[in-house]
Amino acid sequence: MSGAIAINPAGDKLLVTDLNSPGVNIFTAPFSAASTPEFLSIPTAGAPDGINITPDGNTALVASAVFARLFAITAPFSSSSAVEEIPLPPLGGTVGFEDIGISSDGQLAILTGNSGFNEFDLMAAFVEAPFTASGAVAHAVTVNGPGRGAGAVRFVPPNLALVLSPPS
Repeated sequence: MSGAIAINPAGDKLLVTDLNSPGVNIFTAPFSAASTPEFLSIPTAGAPDGINITPDGNTALVASAVFARLFAITAPFSSSSAVEEIPLPPLGGTVGFEDIGISSDGQLAILTGNSGFNEFDLMAAFVEAPFTASGAVAHAVTVNGPGRGAGAVRFVPPNLALVLSPPS
């Protein structure tokens, strides 16, 4: 089993993707080894991998690892949550994503990772809120170097100043 996890800001919902299952497992607090998840099916996701929840806790974004697809799940998170696909522009290939980063103000998501499978010119996707099929604006962005890498993207938390030492 491989995939990703995300917890909502309230800390009472844990969403887990599994590459072998077309959907998301949703656990409700309190969490324990005996917790049983609800399953939210996303049949067209293929193998869901990257997942992240907006800072306001209202939307979870889920990316497919095998297809260049992005899905939005509306809170409250359960097996009956609304799911819609957010259209993405052509990204130079069909391979999906491993990771989703969401800005601290919830206005931008970046999808990256998974440039394997002989796909060397894949672009990352930048998606502007609102994260809905009709409202999101998505852009294909070239990342320096071959492909989009296999790492993760994270935004600097608000009110955190970066200091270079020595200054350059």
